[in-house]
Amino acid sequence: MLRIEVDIFSGRPNPTWFLTDAEATKGLLDAVGEAPDAVAKTGAGFNGLGFREVRVEVISDDERARRRTPKRFALASTAAKNLRASGEIARRLVETM
Repeated sequence: MLRIEVDIFSGRPNPTWFLTDAEATKGLLDAVGEAPDAVAKTGAGFNGLGFREVRVEVISDDERARRRTPKRFALASTAAKNLRASGEIARRLVETM
């Protein structure tokens, strides 16, 4: 299970939801595992007004350990080494909302 938050500095609460579908969770974590340079540390990128990043928190330790992903990471962050791949994975994730 994943907790997803779209960090948008807008004066309103950030959209947040849980991804509970096991197949969708596996697909996302597999994509992150295949492109480790697509993830960034949360809060490390753009810090101004507007869209900042998509924050992901892995709730199930079994899933994280199996795919060697960090417990918390950011997608579509300007701090990602591969911003294109990061944005694509984030887009797929936001479509699950």
